[in-house]
Amino acid sequence: VYWYGQSDWMTVTRSEISRNQAVGTNRVWGGGVYADARTDYNQSRYMSFTETTISDNVASGASEGYGGGLYINASYTYYSTSQAILRDSTVSGNSAYGGSISRGGGVYAGGSLNGNSAVRFDGINATISGNRAYGSASAGGGGIWAGSPSQTKLTQVTVTLNEAAYGGGVYRSAGDARVRNTIIAGNTAVFDGTDVYGAFH
Repeated sequence: VYWYGQSDWMTVTRSEISRNQAVGTNRVWGGGVYADARTDYNQSRYMSFTETTISDNVASGASEGYGGGLYINASYTYYSTSQAILRDSTVSGNSAYGGSISRGGGVYAGGSLNGNSAVRFDGINATISGNRAYGSASAGGGGIWAGSPSQTKLTQVTVTLNEAAYGGGVYRSAGDARVRNTIIAGNTAVFDGTDVYGAFH
């Protein structure tokens, strides 16, 4: 799924997004789903996934790979918002590979290169498992990468069996990250942050 451009709302219900590949010789984003309010001023992009599986997708770049399952960002824009809601759904078996940078094997909730834009990711009664960020020595966020200025909220979410160099389960680079009634356990990190890297509220 590639979603880019004007303000809009997308709803995906009782569906499967699986076994897709985004492969490139430099940077690659979003193996399963790519959403970015990237070039427009004051744009808003909202997506909702309900009872949906995002699985076995790959974002593989020789240099950089972001968001094996789901990539959501609001880059190069001003006053724009990208938001994804994952409800009663599963993100599993996805991978992000990059020789220099790899972030968010399952979910990449990124940030903005310019001011006043926002990314929001809400997981509600969801499972994020068996995802992997690898390739670079700094690979982060096997399950979820939360970057600036994102707002990441996990409610009744299980994050398990994910793998990365840092933050096997969740890597919080910056932004606001909150968890409630959530299990983040049984993940693997090569260097630091077996389950969580960075602070949460």
